[in-house]
Amino acid sequence: MKRITNTYCNYSKLMIFSLILLFLNCLIGCLSQEEREKKIKAAAEADSLKQVEYLLALEAQKQADSIRNALVKKAYKSANFGMTTTEVKQLDDFKEKSYSYLGDYYEKIGTQNYTVDLHYYNDTLYAVEITTPKSSDNGFRSATALSTSIRDEIENLKDIFIKTYGDPTINTGVPRIFELSAGDITWAYIWIIDTKRIKIGIYESFGGARYRTVAQIYHDPTNTRILNIQKNEEERKKNEDANKL
Repeated sequence: MKRITNTYCNYSKLMIFSLILLFLNCLIGCLSQEEREKKIKAAAEADSLKQVEYLLALEAQKQADSIRNALVKKAYKSANFGMTTTEVKQLDDFKEKSYSYLGDYYEKIGTQNYTVDLHYYNDTLYAVEITTPKSSDNGFRSATALSTSIRDEIENLKDIFIKTYGDPTINTGVPRIFELSAGDITWAYIWIIDTKRIKIGIYESFGGARYRTVAQIYHDPTNTRILNIQKNEEERKKNEDANKL
């Protein structure tokens, strides 16, 4: 009888111990499951946040690209490269201008006065040239203007372009007289925006010792050749007219 009682007691203890182990296993399992769910939720939230950040960055990039593309297409004020003469003159910025027989006009830009010349090829706007006002001597001035009015014109245009395009890509500063060459443009500031170029410099006449400010805005670097051809032709005609007098 005593052996049976001891056996029963041992069995009861074993059952209690088993139940305790089972309870502990269940408790640990429940805690682990809860922890796993927390981790899964946290991971999902992190993924969602990353997705939101990615979409925001993508949208910001699209807006930046759109603004940059608009700046690349912009020739001058509201006129874009590729517009026809009629389309440009219908824009409010160009309606009331007093165009000369050459197609250019006078305009105050910032604090200085200039001559603005819109260049077309096959009735398509491809470049803009801004120079010292061509009211007399085709805008050319003596060497004394290099440190006064011409410098002011160059720095004024530089400050205006910086507001839109940031600092120039190339900055060599306003050239000194010994850096200039007859018949050539010596550039002071250049902006490179994709296929668009903006340049500001000093042009010395073919005869030498006469100078004027010149800025060029064009869409394709190859247009420089066309601009130079036109400039040389204008200078040649001017010299021919002078010789006839």
